Amino acid sequence: MNVQLVNFIDIHASQNTITTLLTAPDTFADWMSTVVKVTRLPEAVEVVRNNSFFNPRERLQIQSLDGVVRFISSEGLVQYQLLFRPMPFAPDWTTVYQLLILTEPPKLPLALLHPFLQMTFNTDLEQLAQYAEAYTS
Repeated sequence: MNVQLVNFIDIHASQNTITTLLTAPDTFADWMSTVVKVTRLPEAVEVVRNNSFFNPRERLQIQSLDGVVRFISSEGLVQYQLLFRPMPFAPDWTTVYQLLILTEPPKLPLALLHPFLQMTFNTDLEQLAQYAEAYTS
């Protein structure tokens, strides 16, 4: 596995709220910057993106185990696992660590792809924070 990005953000919301949002595909279009449609499938969800440089359509498995939420993408130009580790540090405050692991060599040069991955995943993490904070207020 190839670790590509590590991000974190402090969010004024409980660990439970963060985990709930991360495991609720119906909220993805509300906080993922390019997601326009999510369809539940028996073993995964299909995500359709607009204006996406990579993976305009992908299938995601969502797992939650031992305090870690894992998105596993198995289709598209970039196949990856995205791990979220929400950790409370004060009442109603949670630090969310995000780790992107490429599970297959990308179909595009990594030097070209990396800035877009960084921007997309940073934006989504910031939007998750805004959404979670509004969700709890």
